[in-house]
Amino acid sequence: MRGAAMSVPGALRSLAHRPDTLLVGSNALGLALGLVSAAVQARILGPEGRGEIAVALVPGTMLGMLLSFGLPDYFGRRAAQGRPLGDAAAAAAGFAVLIGAVCALPYSLFVHGHTDAGSTARLLLVAYALVSPVLVYGYCVTGAVAGADRWRAVAAARFVPQAVTLVGLVVLVGVGPSPLSVGMLLVGTTLLGTLLPGLLARVRPRGRLRREEIRPALAFGLGGWLAGALALLNQRADLLLLTVLASVADLGLYAVATTLAAVLNAIAVSVAMPVRNRVVRGEVALAPAASAVTGAVVLVVAGVVALALPVLVPLVLGDSFLPAQGAMVVLLGAQVPLACIVVLTQCLVAVGKPGAPLLGELAALVTTVALVLAVYPVGGIEGAAASAFAGRVVSLSVLLVLVRRHVTTAPVWRFVVPTRSGVVQMRGAAT
Repeated sequence: MRGAAMSVPGALRSLAHRPDTLLVGSNALGLALGLVSAAVQARILGPEGRGEIAVALVPGTMLGMLLSFGLPDYFGRRAAQGRPLGDAAAAAAGFAVLIGAVCALPYSLFVHGHTDAGSTARLLLVAYALVSPVLVYGYCVTGAVAGADRWRAVAAARFVPQAVTLVGLVVLVGVGPSPLSVGMLLVGTTLLGTLLPGLLARVRPRGRLRREEIRPALAFGLGGWLAGALALLNQRADLLLLTVLASVADLGLYAVATTLAAVLNAIAVSVAMPVRNRVVRGEVALAPAASAVTGAVVLVVAGVVALALPVLVPLVLGDSFLPAQGAMVVLLGAQVPLACIVVLTQCLVAVGKPGAPLLGELAALVTTVALVLAVYPVGGIEGAAASAFAGRVVSLSVLLVLVRRHVTTAPVWRFVVPTRSGVVQMRGAAT
């Protein structure tokens, strides 16, 4: 009995040190803080103010990721193969400077064409433009830190920025919030989140970007960049289209709905990064179990949240956000195929096929855009949400064909239906 009792603390310590437990736990905390933050933003700004911020923050955050040109996946894969983090940071800094210099003029033209002079949206996009090279560096170093299995540093970035955002919002409530002040706060915490893993892992650039590395790094990064760009666009295409099609009030409602649903994506990311590292090292049989189990977990969480919406929306967000409830339910459901997509995409990256998902993402984008344009005028924000759901199902269908070609030939059903043996595989892979 004593031996059994003594094993409990050891088992708990082992559980706490598993990367999936650490990442899911930190993401759960970040989820809770993010929901509170979203509720505070909704309360102090209302649908119109929230929509005004979305006009800038949606393209601003997307451009920051797109300007990385797929390099975070390159650095993550190299780190999983044993590359020193200091070398990776030096190369990342060099690429950040190059990208910032090349993209400065096109970014300026985009800001000028997308926003009105003196508007809140323009000021926020200018802020994003100024910090974009730093964001590129942070994304690349974060990829390397994750590839090196430095999960504590990665985990901290899942909740610390949300905590800082919440504290900042409380301060702004005291001094008088505005869409501009809230937007600038979000720009700052985005920057913090990208730099934090490297800072906590004590990564310091050592050396410089070597000329001979530029071509292979860009070849790998750009090989998956278009697919990654389309994947990112697919996750935001519905919201981007509504910035043009919808009223400010509808846009604010949909922005809150997408924010709520998107937090579940953290579950898939928590699983995908450790699984990617394992597949890099040869454990390709893990891919079907990872996809199926992750999708099932997201389905359960989405169902619980959807059932709680009739109470949560008026209590947390206020009655003015009740019209968003239908879109929230549909978008929560859309997170299930997206969870499988996130995991399987990283499996393709792991086997050196970062560009393979391109066809699926392109088909999904065409589906989403066509349906939003056709359905939103008659179906409103619920129709836009259903369009996003359909696009993700299309993407997953194509991705399953690609994974079975390049990673493992397991039956299709094993990628979407969790089994007991799959759960055991996942538990073993996480230790």
